[in-house]
Amino acid sequence: AEVKRPRFSQTQIDSFRNLSGQVIPKSLWGKISEESLPPQVAHFLAGNLDDDPNDEVILWYSWETTGQAICLDKRGEVWENIGKIDLDFFHGTTPPRIDTATRMLLTYVYGSGSGYGSEVLNFYQKDGDSLICVFRLLEREGLAWPGCDAFRSIDARYFFKDSSQILATFRYELRTTEYNSHPE
Repeated sequence: AEVKRPRFSQTQIDSFRNLSGQVIPKSLWGKISEESLPPQVAHFLAGNLDDDPNDEVILWYSWETTGQAICLDKRGEVWENIGKIDLDFFHGTTPPRIDTATRMLLTYVYGSGSGYGSEVLNFYQKDGDSLICVFRLLEREGLAWPGCDAFRSIDARYFFKDSSQILATFRYELRTTEYNSHPE
């Protein structure tokens, strides 16, 4: 059986574009949120995620520590939902963005715990009628070691060599106080 995907008219897409950064009216809110949340501020992104010349649209919102991004692709006279991505705003506020050079949607996931924090960058690519995560990069991580004054950190930088390669370099650092120093 074919999966029924929500559809949007061009008029609805234009309304979302004009209302970007504002609370969405209840009449439109039900199109992007299946949850029982009251209408929230929604944001509009447009960019090309595939080889055709037309832009795809990303509608996203945050609510408390979470959110959702909905990717839409134009099919004839209507826009179809080709993917929903859960967003994380628990320990960070970086919004989703479209990288025009790679034609990917980028989002963050944050990790945390006692003395621990991380930022993972997710790379989403359009694959046919779907949006899939093709790569996850641990961009930052910090860990305070319990029982001593040591702190370990990892920082990554990435760049796109070409359309099929993401290259990353990692910097690993361990800091201690003189009291906790060790020759290794």
